[in-house]
Amino acid sequence: MNDKNIITTIIMVVVFGFMFIGLSSAQDSPHTSPNLLPTTVLEQWFQELERTHPALQALSRKIEAQKKRVKPARTLPDPRLSFTIRNAGNPLPFKTLGNDPMSAAGFQFEQPIPWKGKLRTRAEIQQALLEVIQAEWRQRYWELRGDLIKTSFSLAFSNEHVKILEESQDLLKQLIHIAEALYSVGKGAQSDVLRAYTELSQLDEKLYQADRQVHTLIEAIRQRFLIPVADANARFRVPENLPPIPDEKVLYETLQANAPAVQRILKLIFVKDRLTELRRLDRYPDFALRAGWFTRGALSDIYEVGIGIQLPLYAKSKQIPLYEAEDIDRKALEQELEDLRYRLRWRIQDDLLKAETAERIIRLYRDEILPQAQADFESTLDNYQTGRVDFLNVIDRWLRWLQFRVNYYQQLTEYYQMVADLEEVTGLSILYPEQNRNSRTPSPLEYENVESKASYTELQPVLTPRTTKQSTSTHSEEAQSIPPPNPIEPTQGGSS
Repeated sequence: MNDKNIITTIIMVVVFGFMFIGLSSAQDSPHTSPNLLPTTVLEQWFQELERTHPALQALSRKIEAQKKRVKPARTLPDPRLSFTIRNAGNPLPFKTLGNDPMSAAGFQFEQPIPWKGKLRTRAEIQQALLEVIQAEWRQRYWELRGDLIKTSFSLAFSNEHVKILEESQDLLKQLIHIAEALYSVGKGAQSDVLRAYTELSQLDEKLYQADRQVHTLIEAIRQRFLIPVADANARFRVPENLPPIPDEKVLYETLQANAPAVQRILKLIFVKDRLTELRRLDRYPDFALRAGWFTRGALSDIYEVGIGIQLPLYAKSKQIPLYEAEDIDRKALEQELEDLRYRLRWRIQDDLLKAETAERIIRLYRDEILPQAQADFESTLDNYQTGRVDFLNVIDRWLRWLQFRVNYYQQLTEYYQMVADLEEVTGLSILYPEQNRNSRTPSPLEYENVESKASYTELQPVLTPRTTKQSTSTHSEEAQSIPPPNPIEPTQGGSS
C-alpha cells in the first residue's frame, strides 16, 4: 500500500507540474509578442474596400456622370437655323423669285434666351445632385466600414473562443491522465474518468462550432466585402486597451453637421430648394432673338431682326402647381431630417450606454472575477491533490473560469462593435483618431503569422488568457474626424 501511495504521489506531482507550467504559459500577455506586423490590417482593408467594392464603384461612376451634367445645365439652349422659300401665285420653289416682291428665299437664325437666373439655378440643381451622390457614397462607405469593423471583431472573438477551447481541451486531457492514474491505484473513481471524457467530447463539439463560425466570418469578409484574407494562418485577436469615446456633446455636434445620413438629407433639401426657385422663375417669360436674310432675286434683299416672348399664359394650371409641389416636398424633407436626427440621437445614446456598460463589466472581469476564478481553480487543484475535494469540483472550477474568459472577450467585442456603430452614425473615426499626420494609430485588429497548430481549422487564435490587473485606457483626448477618401479616384496608399 505504501508503494501505491508513493506511485500516486509521483504521478500527481509530475502531472500537476505540467499543468501549472501550461497554466503559467497561458498567462503571458499577448501585448509582449515580438512578431506583430507593423501594418494596420483594418486600414489596409478600408483601402481595399474603397478600391474594389462594387457598391462604391457604382456610386463613383454615377458621380463621374453627374459631373458632366453641370456645365450643360448652365449653357444656353441650342439655336435654330431655318431655310425658307416664299412664292407668290405658284407653289413650285423659285418660280416667282425675282418677279414678285413677295417671293423670297433665305435663312433665319433664332436663339432662345431664358429668363434671368434660370440657367444659374439649373446649374445649381445639377451641382446639388452631384453633392447628393457624393453624400450617398460617403454614407455607403461608412456603412460598409462599420459592418467590416463589426465582422472583423466578431472574427477576432471567434479566434479567441477557439483558443480558449483548445486550452481547455489540453487541460482536460491532463486531468484525464490524473484520473486514470488515480483510478489505476485505487485512489479514484471510474466515474471521474467517464465524466472527463464526456466533457472532452462536449469541448470537441464546441470547438467544431467555433471553427465553423471562424470560417463563416472569413467568407463573409471575402464574399461580402471582397477583401481577400490571403494568409490562412493569420490569427486575429481582440485588443484589451479600449479606445476612448468622445463626449456625448461632441458626438451630437458631429451628428448635426457631419453625419453621412444627415448630410444626404441636407443636400436633398437644397436640391428641392433650388427646384422650388426654378419653378418660381418658370412663371416669367423666356425670350428668343431672331435674325434673318432673304434674297428676292433681282429685287433688293430683305434683312430681318426680331425678338419673341414665350408667355406663361397657363401659369395657374401648370407653373404655380409645380412650384407648390416642390415647396411641399422640401418641407417634407425637412421633417424627415428632423425625424432622422431624433432616431440617430437615440441610437447614439443607446450605443454610449451599451459601451459604458461593457467597459464597466470589462473592468469587473479584469480586476475581480477572473483573478478570483483563477485563484479558486488553483485552490481546488491543491485540495484535489490532498483528497479534500472530488474530481468533479476540479472540472467545474476550470469550466467556470473558461466561461468567464469567454464572457470577458464578449464584452470587449461588444465595446468595439458599439464604437463601430458610433462611427457609422456620426462619420467620426474613433478607432483611428487623426492626432498626427506623420504617425498612425495601431490597428485594433493586430495579427501575426504562425504555423497551423491543428488540422481541423484554417485560422487559429493567438490570444492566451489575459493578465487581469491591466486597466483600461482613460478617455484622454477627443477623437477627430477623418475625411473619407476621394470617391472618384481612390489612391493605393490613401488613408481611410
